[in-house]
Amino acid sequence: MKRIDLYKQKLKAAKAELPMRQRQYNSAVRHLNKTVATIYELEKKIDHLAKH
Repeated sequence: MKRIDLYKQKLKAAKAELPMRQRQYNSAVRHLNKTVATIYELEKKIDHLAKH
């Protein structure tokens, strides 16, 4: 097998994998943002309660 054929196969596989990895990335970003927002809200509530 020629090197160019190998590279073409690898490129095809990488392009097929891209949408799956993009979904995983988007999901991870959503979960991270949700966790950061939860931490912020809890810290805000704790600060509010500590002042009273």
